[in-house]
Amino acid sequence: NITNVFNTLSNTLNSDDNLFIYTTDHGGSEGGLNVHINLWGESMRDDEFAIEVNKINVQRINMCLVQCFSGGFIDDLQANNRVISTSCDYNESAYAMPNRMYSEFTYHWISAIAGETPEGTIVNANTNDDGLVSMREAFVYARNQDTQAETPQYSSIPSTVGQLMSMTGIIPDITGSDIVCTSGTTYSLDNSPSGSTITWTHSPNLAYVSGQGTANYKVRAANSTVSGAGWVEANINGATFRKDVWVGKPRGTKLTFWHRSVGTNSLAEAFANAIGATNYNWAIGGGSLLSGQGTKEITLRTSKDVCMI
Repeated sequence: NITNVFNTLSNTLNSDDNLFIYTTDHGGSEGGLNVHINLWGESMRDDEFAIEVNKINVQRINMCLVQCFSGGFIDDLQANNRVISTSCDYNESAYAMPNRMYSEFTYHWISAIAGETPEGTIVNANTNDDGLVSMREAFVYARNQDTQAETPQYSSIPSTVGQLMSMTGIIPDITGSDIVCTSGTTYSLDNSPSGSTITWTHSPNLAYVSGQGTANYKVRAANSTVSGAGWVEANINGATFRKDVWVGKPRGTKLTFWHRSVGTNSLAEAFANAIGATNYNWAIGGGSLLSGQGTKEITLRTSKDVCMI
């Protein structure tokens, strides 16, 4: 039956779709990371289950596995654009709550997704206040609430996928440079539903250039002297997404300088970390640059015990 289901899905879903897989029941260990899930009168090993999942060609796959030893499935199932949450590690049992009404991890994971417990108590797992509970947020909430002798496991490849995936689809995300100069920078709201109304706002040290109401929004530093932290925000369907940026000139920093050895033709190093800077142009007196031009840290040769940088 499982094979038939995945055969059907492989012929139905395409690269625009997202698949959610949930498994429950008992599980067992065959030693090390080799584990299985119990079925009706038989069992399925983790590598056998992976063969079925690998038939599916979709945009992203999200899995929540809550049987005993479920953490042992991760090494066979993890792949690009997949998120996996498990109730326990490969060598652990999964436990019910003290009243045996629900599985401990499942109770908290589903409560995080639903925004409330089965009893009606409000749950807020949306830690970044964007209006959507990501798979990463649901896992962290369930893990932190879990009081049983189990160690929930999590896999996201790449790491950002779990932060951008919810049970309602892909969460919009603002992409663009972390630095805004007077020449301007364009920010894009990726994964926004087509036809949505997007309203952009920005910090006071930024100035609007173009793109209000669209998925691409351009701003610039408000003037040539501004220097400090800023932000851009996009509001879509009542949810607000934010990106923190640095605006204007880099903030100056004190240089760190030291000798690696002392004496004639000794080597020295210098380090600078200016907030908002992406390129460093070093000028040296009393020595010669050996490496590191354009970066935060340089190595130089000097014929004196002291040189000016």
